[in-house]
Amino acid sequence: MKCKYCSKKLEKTSNYCPNCGKSQKSISFKYYLVILAISLIAFVIFNSLGKSQIGKKPKLTFKEYQEKRSAKKNENIFTLIEKVKENPKNKKAILEVAQISFENQVFDKSAEYYKKYLDIVPEDNNVRAKYASALSFSGKFESALNELKNILKKDPNNFHANAYTSITLSQLGKNKEALKYGKLALNHAPDKEAKMRFSDFLKKISTNKKNEDKNNVLNEHLEIITFVKNNKIAGPKFVYAKSLDSSTLNLYFNNFPMDKMPDFAKKKFYAGFKSNTKLSIFFYDKQNNALLDNLEIPISK
Repeated sequence: MKCKYCSKKLEKTSNYCPNCGKSQKSISFKYYLVILAISLIAFVIFNSLGKSQIGKKPKLTFKEYQEKRSAKKNENIFTLIEKVKENPKNKKAILEVAQISFENQVFDKSAEYYKKYLDIVPEDNNVRAKYASALSFSGKFESALNELKNILKKDPNNFHANAYTSITLSQLGKNKEALKYGKLALNHAPDKEAKMRFSDFLKKISTNKKNEDKNNVLNEHLEIITFVKNNKIAGPKFVYAKSLDSSTLNLYFNNFPMDKMPDFAKKKFYAGFKSNTKLSIFFYDKQNNALLDNLEIPISK
């Protein structure tokens, strides 16, 4: 008998080679089969566990799921309307029709059914606020604000009434007032999610208000800006105007050679600038933000 690994001569009863130290025992075919079977069982178990953790492959995409859900709601609304016809006092069905209509942006239908519900439950201020919102999105702003005003008389801290008042006022372009009611709504938000969502809305209003304020200031100087735009020399070089308050106005130009203008031409140009208030005008080159000149305008008589 020889060693399987180093070919050293061994005794018949030797289990290990004294030269290389390796075992001389052979693994039987039966042993291989047992190991293979255990491995297969382990693979099947771990594979099934993995699938159960991941979950089954969805039958529908998210978009398809949303469309199917929407279609189901649309089917349900006709059933609910029939229920209301059978029983005009069915509060649950009436409210569901109103809410589904609102979600689908059918605001006139939503307002109609919210009104039906409020005829039965007039003290539900949260639903009344939603009714006001449906009126607002239908373009009935004054009616919406009246409903909200009545809620806030009874419950000044009502989150929904303050929130919908803020939204309605912003739709009317009254961003300053909208911010006022928006801050009140934020102070009485029912949970973190509502607070976060409404904070995002208020940030947009705040940005709109800043732009609105800037536009109002620029509108005060509209006559001057129009004069510059229509001027044969300055007009083609004019880029934009900027003003942070009513007493200053910055005018930006591209390649406007003010330093090369003869004194009589500059005097004539400046004579066209008129204002009802004292005003400082600064002329800038847009490319390098360099000051070209400045002009102090006295009050026009």
